[in-house]
Amino acid sequence: MGVTDGYINSFEKIIDNGDPKDRWNLVIMGDGYRLIDGSSFRKEVQEFVDELKVTKPFDELWHTINIYKITVISTDFGPDDPLTCGDGSIGTGSTSATYFDST
Repeated sequence: MGVTDGYINSFEKIIDNGDPKDRWNLVIMGDGYRLIDGSSFRKEVQEFVDELKVTKPFDELWHTINIYKITVISTDFGPDDPLTCGDGSIGTGSTSATYFDST
């Protein structure tokens, strides 16, 4: 699984506070979102941005931040869920065909 399991759909500057060379630039990318999950990804990105904007120290630095969203479309929904994790927890062992092969 990997880049053959999806594609980059769009790149968008969603918070524009000036020239990127003069700003702190944050890029948000999703993995495990199918084309039909686009509205969920947009909603989750907006919730993250709204929370970041009111969280110290970002609230005071907001005017210095640009945020970009890269919409990646994957074949399957969700990340891999390994049988065993580093913390000793147990998962389902399921694998998903996603662009970044996230776990």
